Parts: sequence; structure tokens; C-alpha cells
Amino acid sequence: MLSSQSKRFNVIITFSYNQKKEKIKEMLRSYLTAVCSEYSFIEHNKDELASGVLKTDHIHAVYVKGSRTRVITEINYLQKALGYTDSERGLISVDTCGSYERSLRYLIHKDDPMKHQYDVGEIITNLDGKLISEIMTAECIRDELNIDELIKIVLTCNGLRSAIYSTIGLKYSVRYGKIIDNLIKEYYGKTR
Repeated sequence: MLSSQSKRFNVIITFSYNQKKEKIKEMLRSYLTAVCSEYSFIEHNKDELASGVLKTDHIHAVYVKGSRTRVITEINYLQKALGYTDSERGLISVDTCGSYERSLRYLIHKDDPMKHQYDVGEIITNLDGKLISEIMTAECIRDELNIDELIKIVLTCNGLRSAIYSTIGLKYSVRYGKIIDNLIKEYYGKTR
């Protein structure tokens, strides 16, 4: 929805016929470096349609900005930053990002073995290489943990918050922090 606001975005940029790929990638990188705390993008040039025909080359990007921005405003920013004309505006697709980790994994089609598997080294990013490797080598990421999984993790980590958060990652530590604190209190009598 064009009026939606977010700090996190998924973007697809189809290359314009009159611009060179490397120039577009450099212009995108300059824009993202200037306005984002985190960004990653990759060129997809081996994606196929169901018929086996190659899709038009395009870029997938996922990034986090410092402040909330409307989708329509972000399209305008990208259009200007990339030098796309009004007639090329439709080549830029922007959506809010639900699962940041899942979006990062999509850059290489990590969780979709039926699609071309891109190499992690093809990602252009300002994230730490170790973090990218951890995200890409993790098992398929789900959006939710159930209470039984949380209890098992709390008990396996002997109620130590740092070990729990290290096990479940930042995304889940923020989402389930209060529940984890309550489980630690229930099983260990206090927060450890």
C-alpha cells in the first residue's frame, strides 16, 4: 500500500534499457549509504519465468532507514536518486519489510531451492560479513516461536538471558523478551 509507512523496505529495481547496470548499482549504493543504517542488495540476472525464459535483470534490496517513510515517498526518493524518468517509474517496486532476516535470505533465494541460488559474495552490503554468514547459514527462518520452543530454549540455556538471546537472535529477543523474563522467573525464581 502506497500510504504505508516503515523504516524497513524491500525494493525491486528493474534495469532501465537506457542505463548501465553498474551505474545504477553505484547510484543505489550512494543513496543507501547516505540515508540507511543498514542495507543489502544484489543483482538478479539468472531468474527464470515458469516457462524457462530469463526474467529481465533486476536488483533486490532490503534496507533500514533512520526514520519512518511512506512507500510512495520512498519510490519518489529512489526515482530521483537513480535518475529514472516518470515513464521509468514503474520499474521501481517498494514494499514495507516484515521479516528483515527473511528478506536478506531472499537476496540469494536461500529458502527457495527451486530458484537460482546466488552466492552470498554477490551481495553489496554495509552489514558485517559474519552477521550475513550467520543469517544465510541458519536453518529456514520462521516468523514465530511457540511457547514450548521458548521453554526448551530457556531450560537448555539454564535461564541465562545472554545465552538465550544468543540462541534465538536479536529479532526474537525483542519480540519475546517479556515472555522469556517470565519463564526465567517461573523456572529459576529470578531473572538471571
